[in-house]
Amino acid sequence: METRALVVALVALQLAALRRLIPQFKAPDNFAVDAVAPAESVTSLPPGCNCTDVGISGNVDVDGRIGCRQWLQQSTGDPTWACYVKDPSTCPSALPSSAFPGAYYRVCNPDVDVTLEEASGANRTLEDIIKNVPDLSIFAAALDQVGLLDALGSSGDLSGVTLFAPSDAAFQDMFAVLNITEADLADWDKLVALLLFHIGIGEYTKADLAGQAFTEIPTAAPAAFSTLLARTTRRVVYQPGMPRQAFQLLELDAPVYDPSSATGSSEGTFGYRQFIASNGVLHVINGVMGPPQTATEFLADTPSFSTFVQAMNITGVLDLIGSDCPNATTGDCDFNPITIWAPTNTAFQRLAAAQNVTVADLLDLPLEDIVLGHITDPDAVTSPIIVSELSGNDTIPTLYGSNVTVAINTTFVRAGVDPLLGPLFVQRQELVLQSANPQAAGIGSAQGFKVYNGIVYPITRVLLPYPVAEGEVAQQAGAQTQAAAAPTAESGQAGNGY
Repeated sequence: METRALVVALVALQLAALRRLIPQFKAPDNFAVDAVAPAESVTSLPPGCNCTDVGISGNVDVDGRIGCRQWLQQSTGDPTWACYVKDPSTCPSALPSSAFPGAYYRVCNPDVDVTLEEASGANRTLEDIIKNVPDLSIFAAALDQVGLLDALGSSGDLSGVTLFAPSDAAFQDMFAVLNITEADLADWDKLVALLLFHIGIGEYTKADLAGQAFTEIPTAAPAAFSTLLARTTRRVVYQPGMPRQAFQLLELDAPVYDPSSATGSSEGTFGYRQFIASNGVLHVINGVMGPPQTATEFLADTPSFSTFVQAMNITGVLDLIGSDCPNATTGDCDFNPITIWAPTNTAFQRLAAAQNVTVADLLDLPLEDIVLGHITDPDAVTSPIIVSELSGNDTIPTLYGSNVTVAINTTFVRAGVDPLLGPLFVQRQELVLQSANPQAAGIGSAQGFKVYNGIVYPITRVLLPYPVAEGEVAQQAGAQTQAAAAPTAESGQAGNGY
């Protein structure tokens, strides 16, 4: 008996340890499942008594309880089949829900009450689902406004896709950040770019995304970085006095939209309902994702690049690469993708000191050639430059027409001392950029900032696309500008001299 008691105790300890390893969430107060009345006939019921196939009873979200299921079996062992009805106001036989006030349920027959999921979406398109899920009304209106809703219908061009559909509450959160209303979406030039971030190429159900690793999903957005990461994770919900319940949650490694940040906010994005359609899959999510800031937006919002932004603005380059980006109709940019080697304010101060002038004196010079020498030519460099993909001695064409040579310098920096192991070092990678002037090597971080139309790397020296000696920047800048044609916004291309 003592041995048996010991075994039972050890098993209990192992189960307790296992529960601690599984992420747990405290359920909301309305998570309890309803008790169901004795079975009744389901024949000749009004249409409002049909089982909900979108997880909404009346106007109440019933937490994904779609169709006819044995909802009580896991928590109480009751095998009764029940469902939440679509329209309680026209279903007199339905009973009020205690778990979801305002929702109603009835006993159902699994052989009669076929759900959307059980039917595998054979006759329902993504357009049908979007139009019939009450808390996707803003998403539906936005898609319709830009002509994407019809494309998700039976005769549309978009099929074999996965929609990550923000709920109305998610859009309201975004409106609060932007200080706008739903009506303002009609004039928002980033709407197409934002919506395309929510259309995944390929069909991905929760089952397809199950596992510890994230799956990389390409989206329809024409951005330089347009993929998102998704996986289905197992979660345990607990409520005092009730058995634990496990469920699957779609987790997205994608930032919630924040116009003041290149990377978005750190708030998690989750999918809590799934629908299968004839032309794809739809997940209702709790946040509006992307798009990130454009290159010019990021530079303008980063104080350490203020001098470079001034130079870009004075020379017209800021407008050249930033105007109509993203395009309100296509979501694309004329200059996409680009990599910008962005000199910091300190870099301009160093250049001014070396030339015995002030920074203000530098900004009075015709600097188009110098500014364009920091931006890659998207016609020649067709993807953003990622340090890990470089060979270590790469030649990169710029919009000026000159080349920048990029090398990678690996150093080890002392990080502290361990009592047993002694000094500790961490590896650090730096970019060494060399332009035409051998005295103007730019040292930059190997970690860039991903933006909508490319990537930005901070550098500590200004790159000069032609050889100069001390005090010659003004002379050379003037001569080079006279000898070369500046690019025009209309052409979207660099001129012969640039």
